[in-house]
Amino acid sequence: MRAYGRSHNDRRVILLRPSYIQSRSAIVYISKYVVRAVRWCLLCGVVLFVFAVLGPRVHAQSLRIDTTFNISFRFDAGPSFHEADIHTVPGLTPLPADVAAYGSATGVSTGFGLAWDTRIDSSNLLWGFSLAWRDRSVVLETEEPTTFTDINGGPISGLIRHNLELGYRQIALRPELFFRVAPALHLRSGISLDLTLESTASQNQTIVFPENRRFEESGSNQLTVDARDIPDLRGIQLEFMVGASYDFPIDDLHAFVARPYAELSRPLFAPAAAMKWNYTDLRAGLEIVWTPNAPKFDIRDTTIIRDTTVRLTPDVADQQTLLISSRGLDSVSEDYSTRYTHTTVTQEYLRMLPQPHPLINSNIEARFVLSDGRLAESALVNIEEVIENNVINLLPYIFFDLQSGELPDKYQQLIPDEGQVFSVGALPKRSTLEVYYNLLNIVGYRLQKAPTAKLVLTSCNDDPGTVRQKRSLAQQRAARIIGYLEHVWSIDRRRIRTNVKRLPSTPSPASSAIGRDENRRVELSSDDSSILAPIIVRDTTKNADPSVIRFLPDVITEAGLATWQIDLVSAAGGNKIHTIRGQNTIPEFIDWDFNNNSDVLQPGATALKYQLIIEDYLGTRDSSAVEDLLFEQIHPDDEEFADVTVNRYSLMSFDYNLFNLTDYHRRILQLVRAAATKSSNIRILGSTDVIGDVAYNLQLSRKRAETIADTLNLPTIQVSGIGEDPVTFPNDLPEGRFYSRRVDIILRDEKTGPE
Repeated sequence: MRAYGRSHNDRRVILLRPSYIQSRSAIVYISKYVVRAVRWCLLCGVVLFVFAVLGPRVHAQSLRIDTTFNISFRFDAGPSFHEADIHTVPGLTPLPADVAAYGSATGVSTGFGLAWDTRIDSSNLLWGFSLAWRDRSVVLETEEPTTFTDINGGPISGLIRHNLELGYRQIALRPELFFRVAPALHLRSGISLDLTLESTASQNQTIVFPENRRFEESGSNQLTVDARDIPDLRGIQLEFMVGASYDFPIDDLHAFVARPYAELSRPLFAPAAAMKWNYTDLRAGLEIVWTPNAPKFDIRDTTIIRDTTVRLTPDVADQQTLLISSRGLDSVSEDYSTRYTHTTVTQEYLRMLPQPHPLINSNIEARFVLSDGRLAESALVNIEEVIENNVINLLPYIFFDLQSGELPDKYQQLIPDEGQVFSVGALPKRSTLEVYYNLLNIVGYRLQKAPTAKLVLTSCNDDPGTVRQKRSLAQQRAARIIGYLEHVWSIDRRRIRTNVKRLPSTPSPASSAIGRDENRRVELSSDDSSILAPIIVRDTTKNADPSVIRFLPDVITEAGLATWQIDLVSAAGGNKIHTIRGQNTIPEFIDWDFNNNSDVLQPGATALKYQLIIEDYLGTRDSSAVEDLLFEQIHPDDEEFADVTVNRYSLMSFDYNLFNLTDYHRRILQLVRAAATKSSNIRILGSTDVIGDVAYNLQLSRKRAETIADTLNLPTIQVSGIGEDPVTFPNDLPEGRFYSRRVDIILRDEKTGPE
């Protein structure tokens, strides 16, 4: 066979190149495939024996595998990435020395087969076998520049492509493990035992250009140079595989499932020892899975709801309980392997109690509770007029929400027209927090009254973020306060100076969320002490002594007490003052304090009427007689009785875990010394917030009270520490915790005789 060839010395010379295909006799060719067919039939028989005989035994004995097993048919396809560096294939015509070796290429891997799997110990782990036919054919290429001669003997540049076609078909026997990471998602891995069915290596040449050139041997531009089996090919190959699959049920019983999957595999050894050649397969496929017996785990639970009605029946001699009705309601849900059935049973019972002649009777008495604990049928009620001077200290902090530069809604914000009619004296008298939430309005009002005063805003930021972000947010918070004072109160911003810090000078623990909430604030200070001075609220109240009435009920109900109530009526006006109610049982006594009920102590009132009303389970009602509780009022108009003045000072706030005095505290103590007289009865109470150990907080509150008492050094001082105070102020707010860290000083002065 001849072809137009090349010559590096003289391009007009025709190069002769031998090329041949080995011939085989028909008998040898047929006998080869008969032997292979017999061998694979025996292999299939062994596999079927393992599936049919050994599988159930393993299932029943050693691994205790769940009885559910699946049979599936699968088909897949995908790219096969071949890495090659082949210059000479043993037994084939070698490439010319100056031609590059056959390089890497991508082929197509296809396969189909059967699989079997089962679950291990009813867990998320499955195992199984698959048997599949697989084809991994690829064409490796290299190109050879050459020179042809034309009809006139002149040189023509040309290009010949050399192709090495590798045909590689196998039977794959693969044990696999599946791990269920979700109800329908599985990760899979296994080792594939690949047995070679057929392999061919075919060497071809193609004249790429000029397109009109032909090989003499074939009469076309293509020529098969040589073909044979792939030399030194491993008859048994091991591959490692990883992949994932997802199950889509086809029917309601999950007997048929479509299982798309993707997997990656690679041989553990090179296919042929004589060639630098290996491959990696990436496949996507679909399995149709059939579960011959697809039982589900059946989980059942039951909730019983019992409802009993009690009925007093005169015709019944003994107690009887009857089941009136029982209703069951099932709710069923299921997933891939489990059916959940929840049954709710509602049962209604009737309990009949014998009651031929139910007795019901009610009586009640009322007594005054005197200061020494004795009870009295009547009393002299002393009406004491108390003048209270309450010093409310301003907490000079504005707390902000996390990562927010806006003023929280809890702070009272006015519009300019409202600021013109604002008055500190009109603030709520008994609500410290409501006064505090008007802090910016109080400061703005006082800055208007003191035009030379300056204000300093120290913005502290304990929010998360970078240093630059924290500084920007702190500046934004200070600017928000400045803008409010300028817009509503017309305060020149040049009178306000700002500082930015990460933490306050005396910070709360930044390791806790509560501490970070307290550190996230803007602190207000001024060169004029009047700007943040305390607010003094004056109020007049009346207290009665004694003021507690104890009611003593006496009730008989054979049918059982259902409800009771005590009605209180003013003897002077006849109107109902108050009602005390209850159900099922009535206490042995009920105490009621009428100190805050002005209707009881109307001018000229000398009695309070009361009555007890009860009802049993049969609906029978009974009322006691209307009784009178007699008393006599003594008012402060009588000159022989004393007026009382109470001055209350709160030294707040102590910083976290501290009991030392500040300049602000000392200014308040000056007010206390000025108000105290020789006859003043002084009580000092220390308290803390709810953070930390209870015993430690009790000790800390005592230290705070003692520090104030030692500094005052006045007679008739009673000192005590009450520890944590979660009642007076809400400790879930930073301002509530600061107001709880305080010392209350109470001065009580009784002034005898007329003024």
